[in-house]
Amino acid sequence: NMYVFRPADANEVSGSYKAAIGLTKSPSVFALTRQGLANLEHSDADKVAKGAYIIYPTEKTPDVTFVATGSEVEIAIAAAKLLSEEGTTANVVSMPCMELFDAQPEEYQKSVFAEGVPVVSVEAAGPLGWQ
Repeated sequence: NMYVFRPADANEVSGSYKAAIGLTKSPSVFALTRQGLANLEHSDADKVAKGAYIIYPTEKTPDVTFVATGSEVEIAIAAAKLLSEEGTTANVVSMPCMELFDAQPEEYQKSVFAEGVPVVSVEAAGPLGWQ
């Protein structure tokens, strides 16, 4: 019953604190990077409350969706941009809190991860939680 927050930038840190304050029946943990990170275009403090959201959208149906947390979100966006140059479209999902995302209605979850689109996790630490 613990909520783990791994925000991608300062906007998401603010949203994580706001969400955690509202979680009065469970503890929250923040995993923050030591790296200096710029605020990402399309990052949204309010969307942190949903646990995950599309931070780098494509204009058409994506060929692949990258999902990442923390400092890896920036890396996933860079990969999506490289793929775009080669004609492959990719959405990038920032997932600052898996537990909050798991609590969202199925309709919202499907709006973030379209059915039939492969999902690739970008995570430096390991596969725990991404299976």
